[in-house]
Amino acid sequence: MKNLLTLLFILSIMPYGSAQTTGQNESNIDWKVMSSPKVNVIFEPGMQDRAKRISNIINYMAEHNTGSIGEASKRKVDLVIRSRTAEPNGYVGLAPHRSEFYATPPEELNFLGSNDWLDLLTVHEYRHVQQNYNERRGLANLFYFLQGENGWAGLNAVAIPNWFAEGDAVIAETALTNAGRGRTPNFMAIPRAMALEGEHYNYNKWRNGSFDELVPDHYRLGYMMLTHLRNEYGSEMSEEVLHKGSKIYRFYPFSNALKSKTGMSTADLYNQSWTATAKKWNDHLSKLQLTETNQKTKKHRTVTNYSYPQYTADGSLISSKSSYKHTEHIVRIDDNGNEDKIFSKGVSLSNYINYNNDKIVWTEISQNARRNNTNHSDIYIRNLVSGKTKQLTKGGKYFSPSLSPNGDQIAAISVDNDQNCFLKILNPENGEVLYENQTAVGGYLFNPIYANDQEIVYIKKKNDKLALYKFDQKNKKEVQLSPTSSHVINTPRVANGKVYYSATYSQIDNIYSVPLDGSMQVTQVTSVPVGAYEPAISPDGNTLAMIEITTKGRVITTMDLKDGINNRISIVEPVDQQWLDETSAEFEGGNILDDRIPNEDYEVKDFNGLFRGMRLHSWSIAPSNVTPSLGININNALDDVSILLSGGYNLNEEQEFYGADLRIAKYYPIIDLRAKNSGRTTDYLTAADTLADQTYNEANFGGDISVPFNWIKGNFLKSFNIGAGADYRITNKRKVEAIALADKNVTTANMFASYSNLRRKAVQNMRSRLGISLSAKYFRDIDDSGDNKLNTDASLFLPGLLANHSLKLNGGYQKELLTNEFQFTDEFQYSRGYNDLINDEVYRFSADYALPLLYPDYGIAGITYFKRISLNLFYDYGKAMRDRDGYQQEMNSVGGELIFDNQFFNFAPISFGIRYAHRLNNTFEQKKGGEPSIFIAQIF
Repeated sequence: MKNLLTLLFILSIMPYGSAQTTGQNESNIDWKVMSSPKVNVIFEPGMQDRAKRISNIINYMAEHNTGSIGEASKRKVDLVIRSRTAEPNGYVGLAPHRSEFYATPPEELNFLGSNDWLDLLTVHEYRHVQQNYNERRGLANLFYFLQGENGWAGLNAVAIPNWFAEGDAVIAETALTNAGRGRTPNFMAIPRAMALEGEHYNYNKWRNGSFDELVPDHYRLGYMMLTHLRNEYGSEMSEEVLHKGSKIYRFYPFSNALKSKTGMSTADLYNQSWTATAKKWNDHLSKLQLTETNQKTKKHRTVTNYSYPQYTADGSLISSKSSYKHTEHIVRIDDNGNEDKIFSKGVSLSNYINYNNDKIVWTEISQNARRNNTNHSDIYIRNLVSGKTKQLTKGGKYFSPSLSPNGDQIAAISVDNDQNCFLKILNPENGEVLYENQTAVGGYLFNPIYANDQEIVYIKKKNDKLALYKFDQKNKKEVQLSPTSSHVINTPRVANGKVYYSATYSQIDNIYSVPLDGSMQVTQVTSVPVGAYEPAISPDGNTLAMIEITTKGRVITTMDLKDGINNRISIVEPVDQQWLDETSAEFEGGNILDDRIPNEDYEVKDFNGLFRGMRLHSWSIAPSNVTPSLGININNALDDVSILLSGGYNLNEEQEFYGADLRIAKYYPIIDLRAKNSGRTTDYLTAADTLADQTYNEANFGGDISVPFNWIKGNFLKSFNIGAGADYRITNKRKVEAIALADKNVTTANMFASYSNLRRKAVQNMRSRLGISLSAKYFRDIDDSGDNKLNTDASLFLPGLLANHSLKLNGGYQKELLTNEFQFTDEFQYSRGYNDLINDEVYRFSADYALPLLYPDYGIAGITYFKRISLNLFYDYGKAMRDRDGYQQEMNSVGGELIFDNQFFNFAPISFGIRYAHRLNNTFEQKKGGEPSIFIAQIF
């Protein structure tokens, strides 16, 4: 019974339905679909070759790479390649079950590695598809039949920890390729720092994260735990535990399955994994000759990250900086580690900056306001002398811009919608493209940096290998500078006739150098315990500055170049360095990307039309405190058309309802059509000035047309939504108490608009530190009666006394006459501590001051985990009025809300709290009788 009650609670808090916002694709895209046995790849015409490659990899994996996960399903998955985004990403989702690839590769090679981006995505994300199909067992399979993919998703989240899904997929991408994140030292750099500093978080903390500490994510946790499990019990053990745990017949199903197979709970496995991994790292370190570095930046209590330090002419450093309290900004650091903030940087895909001669260049992200699946990365430049910032490009996909020494050029990488890569030279005054050079098909460039005014050094990737190259603009000649390998190399800097860069050659990221003459002699400069990144050389050529990783974030350290290792090295490929247990790699099948993937052609068809790819995916309960319902969900593959059939019960009005909704979001405006039948119960003020219950049956046919806009400008996230609609409502069986009234048909119209402009938040910020939010709704009976309703709301967000504090000022107004025969839904937020008083007109002003109190990082038996406890102090002033009898009632209160930000069952973030409201008006008219009270405490 305990397990059943727990399961029902978990299902009640599950976020049902698609997490994606519909209608984010441009309507003029000429979509194509390539169908093969295991996947339907939906793509734009310029991506056909990539669609073919993806299809072949997936079909090969489905047939040959199932040994540690289980047999593949016979069912195809829909996969959409989005090539108009600058942001790299990919996911597999349920309800509906589909996958999306964001095709532009990441700027940061420590994330990508040497693999082709879409190859890596395919191996990693299709492993999730294989996981999903093999998790549909026991109760998960039962709930799939009972609720469709919503039930499948809910039970998967309950049964299988997210660290298993991501850790297993990282193992797959590592074992099935020559690279993968499992062979990238940066991937486990934070855990390595924890081991070095003797920090050992408990399982609950690593599982759920923290607002206060730098806790590695579930990718790292899963990779560490599953690698240890495979090493100790064999690679087939992960399949056995997955299959048994998926059946969810017991509380803590995965942990129980693990214990039945190995004698260990998940916490036991974590502790064993951590002990073994930390020992392995420390044993490795004991054999190394380490170089001593000095921390340049001051120590911080709050997690703080510095990125891309660069020397100025006077020997100070320019760096990007962010923390859990503050969003990204640029600072200048003097010899003593003292900092001056220069300016705040807008939203970008990376922390990259480049400095030269009192100018800084970087990129910021923007997006098509209506179609957010089209977004851009554009170049900005700031003159530190004048303090002026200029946007140089618009609507591009630019990465890693670099200023030439004399300041008359900017070199940057550009990627088009067909994923062709270019080196472009731009004018820093107006962004004009002075020169462009396209790389060979399938090749990519990264991190260009000027060696002098004519020569540019960059990283080139081809055939899953990386190397440094130098390009002479005058002679249009390219010279290779470093050996080609599958190792990650990153962020080159030129000084002393050499290129300094970070690389994974020693299984720890370190700084290396190669001469500019093309001799390809690699010299190791540093030997650090965790990782060294983003080198910078002082103006006198004697000091190296770099980024190192600690348990409090990324810090800037320095060392004298003469104290470096300065040893010539030969490169050993990652596959020969024992990154992953060889039996595990062999069990998975080894590298499949070199020559095993076939080159089979598959049929390609047009994929246009409004209802192409429509699929019924869920028939599930939608929990609600007011209107619990049963819904049937249908979506098309591009997520721009959806249908919802629903029926349920309104607990407030004690009436049932059922209906259908159709959303068409493919075109510029979003069109919502609806039909609904429901019983209604509303308050009604009779001609004799008495309050009565009015009951009736209402059939509603209507629709809305709206245009939502969302865009990014600098540090602010903006949105604007405007629309209008109409409904024809047929009412019958009308009664007031026992008196029958004539049936009435009502035609209503509505208009609505909302606008917000909010500064983005840092991790610990309670709310946006600056911004506004406005909304207005107007409803009207457009027949003879003219009944209408107006509802408005406005909020102003301001900084508090400390960085994480927040002051919010809010006001609301609503007007609807009680004498109106037709009453619209009451959505007004009344003063806290008061009921919704009977009124024609009401307004409210409130002030809220929120501040964090504690970061407990404490869990209870895997049921809930306390991440933050905060306090919100409030003052509400309101007044309710009635025209007919001149009634007025003030609703003033003060109080506080103790809010708990928790993680339930290790996957569901839920905030809840206790409110204490002290009424400053001791007497007032309640809606439905009862004695007034001086204060009210409630859980919300």
